[in-house]
Amino acid sequence: MKKHLFITVLLFFVVVVIGCSGKRDVTGIWKGKLDGTNKGLASGQVTNITDTIELMLAQSDKNISGKITLANVSNPVSFTIKSGIIVDKAISLEADELKIDAVVNGNSIDGKFSFYYGGMLEERRQITASFQAKKI
Repeated sequence: MKKHLFITVLLFFVVVVIGCSGKRDVTGIWKGKLDGTNKGLASGQVTNITDTIELMLAQSDKNISGKITLANVSNPVSFTIKSGIIVDKAISLEADELKIDAVVNGNSIDGKFSFYYGGMLEERRQITASFQAKKI
């Protein structure tokens, strides 16, 4: 009887430890670099870009909120996250016409970034980039 109870309690603790170890919390500030292109949709003109990115994230269950900042030295731009979710290691963030799909690996987020801007008086453009950010 004692042996059966011991095995049951041991299995319970193993299940709890394994179940909790896979849970990720991305709350915090993440900073990194992005490299990509800025393309005119009508002209096809492409410019290479390098910029810094900062993600200020708050996680509640699977939902992510916060702010994304592109810290271009001459003109920083910030976006409020309208929709954010994490499933296992995968993150999806949307803010206006900005979209990020990324993967969390410990204290690093690696992902793809897409953003549309312009129109009316200037050519509509698309920025696409890869980035890596570290938790600070």
